[in-house]
Amino acid sequence: MLAALLLISTSAFAQSSETPLKGDVNEDGKVDVADINAIIKIMKDAGGTAEAPTYYWYAGQTQPTSVSGTPTVDDTNFTNNKWHTLGSTGSTSTTISKTVSGATSSNYWYVAAPSGFIATTSDLSTPDTSMTQLSNITVNGATYVVFKSNSTSVKASIYMAKK
Repeated sequence: MLAALLLISTSAFAQSSETPLKGDVNEDGKVDVADINAIIKIMKDAGGTAEAPTYYWYAGQTQPTSVSGTPTVDDTNFTNNKWHTLGSTGSTSTTISKTVSGATSSNYWYVAAPSGFIATTSDLSTPDTSMTQLSNITVNGATYVVFKSNSTSVKASIYMAKK
């Protein structure tokens, strides 16, 4: 009887290793709480179809610092010390070409853009050597590069392009 029981359990084990168990989402050979956690993760990540993150850019006379959540944006008035929507990863927003106003003279301008953007001249391809790259900051979990302009006027024309 012991030999028959051993033979049945060996046969069942061999079957389970060849055929996946129904409900074994994480494929660890058993159906348990870990499979529920795997399902929740799939749902949280939208099954791999989650929306691409939205990126932003900043222009102002105050040097920007890290932002832990989504920055407050103003896509209507392009004025001093504001964040603006650039678009999502899959979008065609690979350039920034805006005039920002509302500043005071004799203060330098700062610009922050997602990593991979460079300061350019108005043709959006020639690097702007008057802009100095200062540092990297984190905005909503993404890396941004902060630039400092030599301009101290009340308006700034911002030209950036993705490399």
